[in-house]
Amino acid sequence: MKSPYVGITTLVAIAAGVLLSLVHVPGHATDDKRWSGALCTPYGGTKQEDYIIRGDGIQNASTTANKSVVCAITKDADEAYSDANGHAALFVYGTRTIKGSVQCVLNKGNASFGPVVTVTRDIASATTDWTATFDAADFSGAGSTATITVVCRLPPRAKLAHILWYENNTTNTAPL
Repeated sequence: MKSPYVGITTLVAIAAGVLLSLVHVPGHATDDKRWSGALCTPYGGTKQEDYIIRGDGIQNASTTANKSVVCAITKDADEAYSDANGHAALFVYGTRTIKGSVQCVLNKGNASFGPVVTVTRDIASATTDWTATFDAADFSGAGSTATITVVCRLPPRAKLAHILWYENNTTNTAPL
């Protein structure tokens, strides 16, 4: 004979799980975000037709001229990023088939006052895969209201493939 308490216990466990999922408790956790370069847009006077946009990224269609793209970085409503709070890093990945240097500029600022700080990464001229890395120190002071964008100058035929926002921080997963 089946005990009536088994059904009640199951219902109580499910209800407790639902209630706990509704309670937000900031904690120290890894909260990575990844997205395709295809979400980036033309920048600095360039037009959509200057690029080849596919699921695997955004590529400079020119064989002779540098072109720039801007990528908005989606983040949580976290406190200031610093080594004291944990760690955050941004990695911008791409490929090159024609020799050329890549430059990516991180813009961070307050949503009310616009970008106020920039950090530049120059990647030497080559025909290989490339990575622009921005570390926790680059985000110092970028609190929960800071907007973050990356502008990358792509040499001819270079592609911005994808972006990884790595976060191992005192985190608040609520969206901005």
